[in-house]
Amino acid sequence: MNDDGLGNTTSKSKEIQPEIMHEHKRKRMNVEHDRLSSLPDDLIHKILSFIDIKRVGQTSVLSSRWRFVWTSMPYLNFSSGGRSSLLKFSNIVKQVLSGRNNEIDVYSVKLDFRGKVSQVFVSRILNYAFSHNVQEMTITSSEKQIEFPLSLFNCQSLKNLTLGGSGYRNSLTATSTLELPSLTTLHLDHVTLIDDSSHSYISKCVNLKNLTLEYCKMMGSGGFTIWHPQLLSFTLKFGKGVVKVIAPQLKYVSLYLFTYDDDDDDDVYAVDEVNSLPFFLNGVPLLEEVDICIRYPDDAPKIIKMLQQFHAVKYLTINLEIVECLSSRVRLISNQPSPFANLKTLKIYPAKEISKKVDVSAVVKSYLLDSSPSATLTMVSREEVRAAKNATLALECIPKIRVLLDELKTELDKGKTIMESHEKNLHNDVKGKAKVENQRAQPRMEMPLHSKGSMKQIHSCWKDLSHRISGDQEKVSRIFSELKYVEELLTLIPASKKVKMQAWFVSMCEEAHTLMKRILERVKIGCDMNQNHLSVSFQTLVTKALEPSS
Repeated sequence: MNDDGLGNTTSKSKEIQPEIMHEHKRKRMNVEHDRLSSLPDDLIHKILSFIDIKRVGQTSVLSSRWRFVWTSMPYLNFSSGGRSSLLKFSNIVKQVLSGRNNEIDVYSVKLDFRGKVSQVFVSRILNYAFSHNVQEMTITSSEKQIEFPLSLFNCQSLKNLTLGGSGYRNSLTATSTLELPSLTTLHLDHVTLIDDSSHSYISKCVNLKNLTLEYCKMMGSGGFTIWHPQLLSFTLKFGKGVVKVIAPQLKYVSLYLFTYDDDDDDDVYAVDEVNSLPFFLNGVPLLEEVDICIRYPDDAPKIIKMLQQFHAVKYLTINLEIVECLSSRVRLISNQPSPFANLKTLKIYPAKEISKKVDVSAVVKSYLLDSSPSATLTMVSREEVRAAKNATLALECIPKIRVLLDELKTELDKGKTIMESHEKNLHNDVKGKAKVENQRAQPRMEMPLHSKGSMKQIHSCWKDLSHRISGDQEKVSRIFSELKYVEELLTLIPASKKVKMQAWFVSMCEEAHTLMKRILERVKIGCDMNQNHLSVSFQTLVTKALEPSS
């Protein structure tokens, strides 16, 4: 930097300084923009694991830093959804597997395909994953009613497997046996399971601890049998068919069932609870936690029989509808002892917010608790559930209203700047009126051009004002709609749970009121400005109309 001897920078240095500041700003922005590239590979891989591997591969064009990032991805996410043909999908999979760094293990694989794919294609992906010590795998098919040989899964490293269709009509039929000695968690969703004495699906998964069957069909002449000596947790969500469980080490059971019309064409794949309550053969002596939800229970004898199987349970959760069903048939349990001798806690909650009210019988409470007098009972009413839901809905509205208020405030601040510019232009138009007065001697032939411009200006003024008012009205209507909805929700929430929400609500109402006043003020200023614009424009028209013809 140059100095003139008096401590002042020269004009040349003043010209250079802005360039230096601009360059510094550009470099700082580049650093901030490229913070993702400075992250370690394992963290980048985790971030990229949530997107399709094809998109991950496209990051290679970003910079030299990203050129080979995708080749070491331990998370492979393949999805054919939205692609025009499975041939293109197959080519993409081939390119990924052939271009990947073979020295890097694969941690997880997700494969989601639509349409028919060959067993060779699926085997190529599975074998690659198995040869690279994969630990987690999720395979989902949207094809209608296809068979999936479980013998394709032959891996020493796989610990977690999820396999399923995408809906009732797009289910998988499992065949053969899984050979996964390290598998600890198995989740089957929309899978048809056929009981066959010649094999068991999970007999070779010697370390299996957690099994979930969701929307599955269990088929067999005597029901579908699940036998596993090491199984600790069993979850049955909906589905169809009778399930028999032999698992002496079982500690955790979750059952979610509801009734339905036995029609294979139904879109809703539900359960006929009369025929599908599971049987736990040989007992479950180590049972600790049981969670049972039957949305439409109507067979009290079978419910009682099922509950008696869980006599060793310590923590029991059942839905209120089960208790109401038993309350309507108290004679079935009035002379029976309570089966739960080890119970520590009993939680009863409603599965449905609205239901025909049935008084909970004291006989039912005694049946559930008499053998464990020190057990803690927690009952959640439907009113409490509705209140909690309304409180959640109200809390979800608060950030929406916050965004709407911020957007309106930004729009008003921006509009203020524009309006100030309009006011300046109006001042110039008024000054120009005198100039128009001095141009009366201009030829008559120019009048249509001036008149056209004036009329265009008049139309533009009203159009601009109407557009502004319409835009404000839309934003204000959305804000008021959300505020009104929250107000209605607050009336349904107990006073003890809405104190904090009321404070937020009042604060937002006050802010909305302030913005409404600003809008009215802006509209008034706009009307005044338009009135002045119109006065100038109409005066110009009159002046031109009164000019003497040449």
